[in-house]
Amino acid sequence: MGIGCIGPHRIWSVFLMLVYRLTSRMHASKLDGKGAEIYSGRWNTKGNPVIYAAAFRSLAVLEYRVNNPHPVKGLVMVTLQVPDDNIQQIQLKSLPKNWQLYSYQSPTASIGDNFLKAKKALCLLVPSAVVPQEHNILINPLHPKITEVQILDVQPFLIDQRMY
Repeated sequence: MGIGCIGPHRIWSVFLMLVYRLTSRMHASKLDGKGAEIYSGRWNTKGNPVIYAAAFRSLAVLEYRVNNPHPVKGLVMVTLQVPDDNIQQIQLKSLPKNWQLYSYQSPTASIGDNFLKAKKALCLLVPSAVVPQEHNILINPLHPKITEVQILDVQPFLIDQRMY
């Protein structure tokens, strides 16, 4: 079985790819998207569950940090294995102007909601608002292939205090 890689400019893969989530230990084993469903996010509105992941561990840290202004204890880095044969991608150039601005009326939330409701693909690659040349991965927990997503590793993780 091959391992897929996501780079900043292109995607190549054989059978699977690894993606990363930085989360609390309490939520590490959950692949239900409930947190995003309750609070919404850049790519979803309340009521739409989604699992947010990143193509790189470092990007997962940056994404977590910009959304959590205070230090948090008990974090873990979760490595997920995702089948790569069921992925859609949003191109940076196709996004609306000011897509990176976050508000309760995120201009990208409807894009994510439409992806989730259509259930045509398990994953959606989206540009990161923090590093637009890199990708976050939205995983649809309501897609039939969610059973193929595997948690490979959960490691304790401490964000360097200098980032605060």
